[in-house]
Amino acid sequence: KSNKSEGKVKKKKRWLSPTAINNYLKCPRQFFLSKIKKAKQKPSIHLIRGNAVHKAIEKFFKNRVYRYAEIEYSDLRHLVISLFKTEWKENEQALSSLEMTIDELDYFSWDSQKMMLNFLDDFVRNKGFEKPNPIVEKTLFSHKYLLLARLDKIDKHILPHYIEDFKTSKSTEITEDVKRQMGICSL
Repeated sequence: KSNKSEGKVKKKKRWLSPTAINNYLKCPRQFFLSKIKKAKQKPSIHLIRGNAVHKAIEKFFKNRVYRYAEIEYSDLRHLVISLFKTEWKENEQALSSLEMTIDELDYFSWDSQKMMLNFLDDFVRNKGFEKPNPIVEKTLFSHKYLLLARLDKIDKHILPHYIEDFKTSKSTEITEDVKRQMGICSL
């Protein structure tokens, strides 16, 4: 976008995220349509599920659930599942627009709940209750490169700081997209 004032053309800065860059490298036309033209995109089960899981984990930290060390593990599991179910319910309208069967939606809900329990198991195994408060959902900017990155979790008590990005993919492979994302985050 240009703003002409006093004969100068001022271009609007366009911040790019790792996801936007990866999308451009996969399909420049799709990037153009979504980021430049702002065309509406159909929701997908993977996007809805990913957002619900991320928001549930964010609430786990923002609501300081991770400080409930004295809570029974079974109660903690129910609490984590409840955080997810609340987020899933928030997306009811988008989920119904997917034209999926109830069984298909139930499968994705169940599979996402397993992800939440895996997150909790990792948290407990890594002694998360004993660690200092993390920084959660922090957006960082590189003014030099016009990059922004939304970081899921930063543990500042470790040097160098430990950055965690929660993935909802079934694959454990560290793909070129993930490597690029982490490289951009380090900038």
